[in-house]
Amino acid sequence: AMEILLKDTKGVSPETIISIRAGTTRRQVPVSLADKPFKFPCQLAECGAIKVDLMTVTASARAILQAEGEQDVEMKMIKKTSPEALYASEEAQISLLVRSSSGEAPAMSHEERAAKKKAMASATEEYLHNHGVLTFIQGVLQGIIRDRPDDPYKYVADQFASASVSKKDTPTVEEMRQTARDALLHGAKSGKLLEVLRQGTSPKASSPSSRAELPQAADAELNSTDSEVDQLRQVARDALLKGAQSGKLFDVLAESSAKKAEARKKAQAKDVDQLRQQAKNLLLEGAQSGKLMEVLQGAPLSESKVPTDDAVKQTDQPDVAVEPRPEADTTDQEAEEIDALRQQARDLLLEGAQSGKLQEVLGGAQQPASAEVADDVDKLRQQAREALLEAEEIDALRQQARDLLLEGAQSGKLQEVLGGAQQPASAEAADDVDKLRQQAREALLAGAQSGKLFEVLSTNIEQNEQPKKPAADDDMDDLRRQAREALLLGAQSGKLMELLAKNSEQRAASKRNSAESPDELELLRQQAREALIQGAQSGRLLEVLAKPDEAEEMFQLKKKLCDAIAGSMETGELTEALKEVHDLRTQEIWQEASDALRDGAESGKVLQMLAEKAGADDGAPKATLEVDRAEAVELALQRVSQCRC
Repeated sequence: AMEILLKDTKGVSPETIISIRAGTTRRQVPVSLADKPFKFPCQLAECGAIKVDLMTVTASARAILQAEGEQDVEMKMIKKTSPEALYASEEAQISLLVRSSSGEAPAMSHEERAAKKKAMASATEEYLHNHGVLTFIQGVLQGIIRDRPDDPYKYVADQFASASVSKKDTPTVEEMRQTARDALLHGAKSGKLLEVLRQGTSPKASSPSSRAELPQAADAELNSTDSEVDQLRQVARDALLKGAQSGKLFDVLAESSAKKAEARKKAQAKDVDQLRQQAKNLLLEGAQSGKLMEVLQGAPLSESKVPTDDAVKQTDQPDVAVEPRPEADTTDQEAEEIDALRQQARDLLLEGAQSGKLQEVLGGAQQPASAEVADDVDKLRQQAREALLEAEEIDALRQQARDLLLEGAQSGKLQEVLGGAQQPASAEAADDVDKLRQQAREALLAGAQSGKLFEVLSTNIEQNEQPKKPAADDDMDDLRRQAREALLLGAQSGKLMELLAKNSEQRAASKRNSAESPDELELLRQQAREALIQGAQSGRLLEVLAKPDEAEEMFQLKKKLCDAIAGSMETGELTEALKEVHDLRTQEIWQEASDALRDGAESGKVLQMLAEKAGADDGAPKATLEVDRAEAVELALQRVSQCRC
């Protein structure tokens, strides 16, 4: 089990109800009687969080039950009026001690119990004595015993009703003045004030009636001041009569009422503006210092709906009707709705603080309209900066690809990959590809042997590695690409259209205000701006920006190939690879020639061709032809082997 002890309070009225909920159990008691610990069945490690509410009693009623099985009880709630307990102080604080329950609480000493009992008795006696409750109750009981009415409860109710001394709150001086002013204004508008003043009685005629209405104890004191009061009344009556006749009284009262209403509205508007400004300053300061982020991230989530145990209380207080609301279910439901709204507001504030939009909204609330253009420019600059970063990443990827190609050319893997590529499906296409490859190999081999290939590649490398003589062109290309990407992003998001439209409006306004004629540069800018606006509206700008730069891609591919070939030339691997390819191709040609000679010799075609060239006769015997074929095969093989050697 767990227990919570209220150690100290600050800015909290003793009549305030303190309610603590831990888990699914709620304990509540007036602050003045919270001298014992609040005990809860859950363990300290299981409760997780506690909730403390400070509540006030808005109305209460008491009913005395009769000794019957079933009865209807109707209770009229009496509103409580204790100004000191209506609202907690703005700096209300409480101090709690949370600990695991260790059995029974320590018993109070005899002196403490006696002092507490004496304080309660003196407070009760003082209350009963001030209101005369004991004397009245004794009189009611004596009347019941003496009169013995048929319905004693009705008799007691009548006595209590006759003894009710509920008094209205004494109005303040300002309220009395306002009431008198309204009454005079109404009488002046209706004309009754003028009639009353004209028909007013003399002071001597009115004094007896007023004396008759006053208590006799005050009559003696009024005798000495009758003449002065009557004179003042007469002067006031004459002044009011003149003002009502001339109309000035109506003007003064109307003007005073209008001034009061205007002053009241101004004061309310000023208070609201001050509160808004304070809230804005607090939010802005919290967003800048990071405390708002910490508070929002560390704020507890809304509590789930759990049944409250309002019936379980620390002390027996039958006349306490605790509100936020009369019903517990309604209280929990509304508390959940409020928590949900708070959670939504907390999420929105947290998201705004993380994205920086909250600080922009708070800091830019009083900025001029040109701040929007500055924000758009900053956004475009940020997009351009991101485009530069992406361009650097692309250059890094290109450098990595170049390094991989160079490494593959040096290690021979590039040659293997290129040599192992899939051949075309048709034989003719394969022959054409082989011829092109053979020509490229022979050209590269000839250039490598003569040294021209190395010179060409070295010249290309020197041109690429020069201290950026064409650096201006490269920079221009980079700037164009970055501008293209920034314009593409702006066209996609719609910001480009808004910015151009705003600039056009500003330029048009400045032209109307100034009498000077625009220069050619300004006209060109205006034409470019209009063209961009038209392209953004028609969608062609987005299409053009979205097209890839084919020339640049081809240039990059050529550059990569030159770098790879130059690298292999520097290491000599290209020459070795070309020689190996030449040797392999030569061996393939010799093998193909030997196969062709063997096939022709076996089939007799070679002998026939030789015979035709030598003018031999086709009618030779078959045996002789077969011998000649065998000799031709052996001769061809000998020649092939000699050529190979």
